[in-house]
This record gives sequence, C-alpha cells and structure tokens, in this order.
Amino acid sequence: MTSVNQVNDSSSTHRSADIECEQIFSGDQSSEHQAKLQEHFQYVMYTLDSMKKKWQSVSSEISADAILDLINPIYEYSLKLDEIERRANALQNQFQTLSNSQTTNKSKDNQNASLKNDVERLERDIEELQMKLDKISHDIQDQTSAESSVSSDYDSSKEKYPVRLFVNNSKDASVLSQLVIGRSNSSSLSLTKDGAAPVESENQTSTENVIDEDDDDEDRMVVYLGSDAELQINHKVRFSNNIVRWLRGPFKAMVQGLLKTVDLFAKGTHISEYILDAVRKGLAKQGQNSAVQRTTGHSIKPTFAEITSDWKLEGKNEDEGYSSSSLWIRNPQGERILIKIQELPWCAVNEWLAYVLGKVLGLPVNEVQIAIYENQLATLHSDAEEEGEKTVTFKDLPKKKRDLLLKQPIMEEMDIFDHIIQNVDRNQQNILLTVPKTVDVENDDEQIKAKIHLIDHASSFGMGKVSGVSTMAAKFHSNHLSIVKFDPVQKSKQFEKYLRDLPVEDRPLISKTLERFANITDEQMDSWITEIQELLSPGQYNRIYSALRRQRDVVKRCLSQWGAQVDSNKAEEKVAEKK
Repeated sequence: MTSVNQVNDSSSTHRSADIECEQIFSGDQSSEHQAKLQEHFQYVMYTLDSMKKKWQSVSSEISADAILDLINPIYEYSLKLDEIERRANALQNQFQTLSNSQTTNKSKDNQNASLKNDVERLERDIEELQMKLDKISHDIQDQTSAESSVSSDYDSSKEKYPVRLFVNNSKDASVLSQLVIGRSNSSSLSLTKDGAAPVESENQTSTENVIDEDDDDEDRMVVYLGSDAELQINHKVRFSNNIVRWLRGPFKAMVQGLLKTVDLFAKGTHISEYILDAVRKGLAKQGQNSAVQRTTGHSIKPTFAEITSDWKLEGKNEDEGYSSSSLWIRNPQGERILIKIQELPWCAVNEWLAYVLGKVLGLPVNEVQIAIYENQLATLHSDAEEEGEKTVTFKDLPKKKRDLLLKQPIMEEMDIFDHIIQNVDRNQQNILLTVPKTVDVENDDEQIKAKIHLIDHASSFGMGKVSGVSTMAAKFHSNHLSIVKFDPVQKSKQFEKYLRDLPVEDRPLISKTLERFANITDEQMDSWITEIQELLSPGQYNRIYSALRRQRDVVKRCLSQWGAQVDSNKAEEKVAEKK
C-alpha cells in the first residue's frame, strides 16, 4: 500500500522535474532570443556606420556655398547623428552587461523586451536620418553643379595682360632670392615738365641681400600724437572695414558663438596635402637654416620657415581676430613669433606678398613667413613689441588721438598701399602702435611718441574674408564665396580715380611711396609670385600678377600727369621747419 507521504514525494519530484525542464526550455528560448536581438542590433550598427562614412565623404567635398545654404539641415543632421551615436553606444553597453549578468531568465526576458523596443526605435531613427542625408547630398550636388557653371563662366573671361600660367622654375635660386629682396636703386622717376612718360633707371635690380632703405624709412614708423603733431595731410583716410568697431558686448559674443559653431562644422575638413607639400618643397629649395632666419632689420626674411622642436610654445593669443586662430611661440633665437593658422593658401600668400611689397615701399609692415604648424598651413609674424614696450591698437586710442593719427602722412601712405593690394580688411585693430609701458594712452593731454605697425593683409587681391559669409566659407578651406569675383580693369580704373582725387597739397608727402612702386620691374614681380606660385591656382596666380602690373601702370601714368618732377624733399624740409 502506498502511503500518502510516498505519493506526495512522487508528486513533488515530478513537479520539480517539470519546473527544471521549463527553466531549461525557457533558458534556451531566452538565449536564442537574445542572440537574434543582438544580431539585429549589429545590423543596425552596420547601417549606422555606413551612414557615418557617407556623411564623411559628403562633408569632405562640400563647398562653403553649400554649407552656408544648407546650414540649418546640416546642423540638425549633425546634432541628430551625435544623439543616435550616444544611444547606440549605450545599447552596446547594455547588451554586454546583459550577456555577462547572472540574473534569472525572466529578468533577462524583460530586459530583452526593453532592448528590442530600443533597437527598433534606433533603427527607425537611423532610417529617417538616412533620408535627411540623401536630401542634403542631393542639394549639395545641385549646388556644386551651379558653382561649376559660374566658375567656368568666370574662368573664361579674358585678361588684358595675357600672363603665363606660371613663371619658369628653371631660374637660378640665388637670382630669385636677389630679386625677391631687391629694390630699385633709383629713388625716384624722372618726371618731365611736358608730361612725358617716366624713364626707368637702367640699373633697377639690387643684387644685395638687404633692402636699400633711406634713412627716413625708420622715421616714418614713428608718429607723434600731441597738440603739435607734424605734417598734417588733407586726404581723409577711410577704413575699408569698420565692422570691428561695432563688435562689442552681446553682439561680439553672438559673432564669436557663431564662428565657434562654424569651426565645429569645419573640423572634418582640412587644407589640401598638396599645399603642405608645396611649403615643404619651398623649404627644401630655399635651403633654410636657423642662421638664415636671423636677419637684420633692413633685410627680407626667407619666404618659408621651419618650426622645429626647439621652438617653444608660449600660449594662445588672447587678442586674436575673428577669422583665424593664433598663438605665441619663441624661435631658437629667442624672438617672439605669432603663428596664425590660415584656412586658405591665398591668405598666406597675401600676407607674405604684402610684407615684401610693403618693405620695398618703405612702409612699417609686419614681417611674415610661411610655415607648417601641426600639419596646418600657417604664417609667422614677428612681434612688433620690443623690451620695455606695450602694444595698443588704433581702436584703443582715445578719439582725440585717433583723429591726430589719421592726419599723419603715414596713414595716407597706408591708404595708398591698401589700394594697391586692394586690401578690404583695414580696420581699427590691424593698425598697431608700440609705446613705452609707462605711457598712458587714455590720457588725452599726454603727447605720445609711438611706432606704427601695419598688420593683417590676408584679405587682399579679391580675397573677401571681411564679410561674415566669406569668413565662414574660408574655414571650410573653400575658394567659393571666400574668394570674390574680380574685374582687374574695373579695379585699376577705381585706383586711378582714387589717385587723381588725392589732394594736390599732399603729393610731396606721398610721392616717394608712389615712385618706389612705379620703379618695380616685371622681373621683380615675376620673382615674388614665383616664390609662392605652388600655393596658388593658375587663375589666382594670374589675378595677382595682373593686378600688380595694372596698379603699377596706373601709378606711372598718374605721376607723369602730375607734370614737373615732384619734389619729394619738400616733406623733409617741412619736417625740419617744424623741428
């Protein structure tokens, strides 16, 4: 007879076996479900990775025009992509945690159900984002086609001067270096009373490695801002860019925030490796070393410089502008150098050309070299400040002293220089003055003796970086929008009108600058642009060369039309009378 206890024991055993079988079966289902879910998730991750690669491809070829036209959808896409990546990474961690956990099958089933919902939602969001990327890509293609059409129309326009695409590179390097640093030995043109064309000196190219500067070139760097300021000019100097003076307070913060956003978008774009190779080739050709870099105040520095491990970083430039980041560094000779990152090679070229041309004209331009810094194109600018000095900008001066400075002859010469190179970014912050540290520039009554320095000439020869649109376009290393359409004939006509409208009384004060420019030979211009030709496209090269020749011819014509020889010594006599 079977006891009740035996029956109960048997029943209990069967129930235990049933539960164990159910758990094993349920466990198998749970593991199989988790494996399928994880396989589905891996497919979703593969889709996401493919979309990211497509975005990288699209963004690497996108023009600045397209970026600016599609700024809102691109911004939204970028934010959504970041959010999806964060969610995908979080799900990846959850799968890993669940796989390693020792929880019950029921708990795993609940987690799997939750993960399934999250994966399906992620998949739907990726599909929606993929559609947005397809739309952006289609719009970019339309934009690029339109740009190509406009570019083709522009490139087909004919120049008055049919210049070579590139100057022959077979010239001896030593001859080129002499031409780059040479200035005409003739200090003035011979102007006849009957208005005949000026006669150029037969020996116009210096073969020395220093500039043949007159003694008063150093004096022109010094200005006196006081009640008895000397050599008042009649011409009213107007800055080509007055935007900077309004960038204050909330508006300044807004502009800086916008440019930081553009910088964020532009992180995926880089300057062409071809450009960096061109700088490396320039260095190799130049055979530069630390001894060559150390030059006198009257010599032109080599075009290219190499930043080596013995250059010491000092920190970020706290007074940097809005379009280019910059930092301070010291070279092996202990000289303080400002490194400016250049988004476009044209900017670097303009900075260097303005330096060379300014030195030839005897103007206080900042020294510039071209280099590579952390795999980025950069220009190196010598510190204007000497020991015991501090630097202030034109903007820092009180109004009374700003007005006094604007009446100095050097400001009219600066204005002429800006018209020659068609600088569209002369503003109140790129005119520097170095004064003793003890001087209080805020004191209207104190007479100031200051040295003037002209800086920042990147926005020249049709480089339109002065506008917000072109500034943003340049950050994407694109010539579209950042380099404007340009009519050399029209520009030369405007320059000629500008010169003719200058007050007759100012001619003795500005004649030396104009005469020096008129004396520059075609060979010198060839040599300058040959130095940096590989940083330019053929069209850009021709534009700069043509513009310089036209501007020089305009100056020659105006000097001739002014009649009898201009007595540039009158300015010096006037200084002597004042003293």
